[in-house]
Amino acid sequence: MSIQEDKRVIKPSKMSERYARWFGTRVPSTSLMFRCVVIFFLSILWSLAIIFLFPLLLANIMIVFLISLALGFAIYILFLSLIRSRLQSTIVYQGFTEIVESCHERIGSYGTVEVWIRPSNEAYITSTYNLLFEAVIVSDKMVELILAMPQSGEAMLGYHLLRMPKSKPVFDILAGALTFGVSSALIVYFLGSLSTFYYPYGYLTYALLIGGALPILFIIPVGALLALRGAFWTHESAFERAQGMYKTHPQVAKDEVLSSRKLDEDTEKATVWMVKQWETGKRSGRRSSVSILTLLCTFMPSFYILSLMGWPYGYLPPNILFFLIGYPFVLAIVFFIVLRTWDKKCMGELYYETTQAHEPVWVD
Repeated sequence: MSIQEDKRVIKPSKMSERYARWFGTRVPSTSLMFRCVVIFFLSILWSLAIIFLFPLLLANIMIVFLISLALGFAIYILFLSLIRSRLQSTIVYQGFTEIVESCHERIGSYGTVEVWIRPSNEAYITSTYNLLFEAVIVSDKMVELILAMPQSGEAMLGYHLLRMPKSKPVFDILAGALTFGVSSALIVYFLGSLSTFYYPYGYLTYALLIGGALPILFIIPVGALLALRGAFWTHESAFERAQGMYKTHPQVAKDEVLSSRKLDEDTEKATVWMVKQWETGKRSGRRSSVSILTLLCTFMPSFYILSLMGWPYGYLPPNILFFLIGYPFVLAIVFFIVLRTWDKKCMGELYYETTQAHEPVWVD
């Protein structure tokens, strides 16, 4: 996102850069996407256990879903507890503690959001919130950089505190439990259906079949998770609130901390413009994800209705056939156009509100 990466005092490792690209954070366990991927892999093991150890459950897929959903809630809460015990820290820096208290006092988040310092060779700051805890995680290297630039560091920390929701978020735990429950039910249904045809030929044939099907079972749900992540992306008003409170954009403050120097006015405007370009890309991904999910979700009932009406073996009036096949595409295109119009309007307003300009400094 930043144009100041080449001037950072502490260079990030390649693995850290991969984490930032894949999960949007240098601490993967703070990412909902990462947690859902882990839960999905656990659901595969649970599905195989149902197939081989509890074959009687294959007769009712709804029971499998409900049991898996309840187990998913328990597993996800346990997973969050393990993450908290791993990330929670009692390391104290005297100067940094004063900055944290100043942020809490200004924002009013004291007692609700914790700030944890973790030993690391990387310079990072990230925030996470879920049903069990709300925390800002800062590496000790980042703390040292913040102490060198306390004003910018406070603005950066304030932004992360402002990101926290006012009420306890339940979407996080619902997403984890549904990922486990839905994935388990679909895998059991798919492999259970195949077992009807191939199980009589012996364990070896069935095991080979499962081994061949597992790569497909990996790709489809992970692709669905990526699409869902893009579809549910939202603009964070914490950017504007932090800028109004600290009189500097959070990304500018972060670049100043990482480079240990103040940015000139032109570089500040260029940095804000790069943030705009980053958000434009996120909004573009959201439009594509919403359109794809709309297409898939409307195609499924269409094909179900067509199957009930005997298609493709029976005759259907052309107008009904064209409607059932065509309306998902029309609906997806309408969603895409509406979202694109809305995004253009929002991005223009946000950029002008942030910079009091409609275009970057280098545009003639």
